[in-house]
Amino acid sequence: MSEVLITGAGGEVGYTLTQNLKKDGYKVISLSLHDLPPEQNKITDVFYKGDISDFKFVESVFAKHEFETVFHLASILSTGGERNPELALSVNSIGTTNAMESATKRSLELKKSIKFIFPSSIAAYGIPNLEVKKQKAKVKEEEFTDPITIYGVTKLYSENLGLYFSKHYKL
Repeated sequence: MSEVLITGAGGEVGYTLTQNLKKDGYKVISLSLHDLPPEQNKITDVFYKGDISDFKFVESVFAKHEFETVFHLASILSTGGERNPELALSVNSIGTTNAMESATKRSLELKKSIKFIFPSSIAAYGIPNLEVKKQKAKVKEEEFTDPITIYGVTKLYSENLGLYFSKHYKL
């Protein structure tokens, strides 16, 4: 049975993803700072409670498994990030770096690549105001590439880090 890791599993997207992956026959390993809701905990194969910004913790999770795919959902979104930019930097940048480094190390040990997937939102782009956002039906990848929130800045960093790890380490 293929193992997948979901970081930030306790959020809304994490719960829905857990349900769908279980239906598809995956062994779901979840990582979250907080306990999972009881209904999600019942369908999760293994749960780790801890901080994604703690490298030793993240590395220990990877060392115990052979993940096929990592769904990296752990992040501090725009509003929370603007209230606490240091936390956003820690979770979104350091946490992502920890997950990518741990995945890369494990991938090299197992001599197989690990698929690393992480979402962003429209907030990762630097759309200057609501008027421009309303005018733009769809944002293209190469548009508004100068983020204006700490969330956007950290997500852009993570995307570039992902490109680096992909190019040099086949993550």
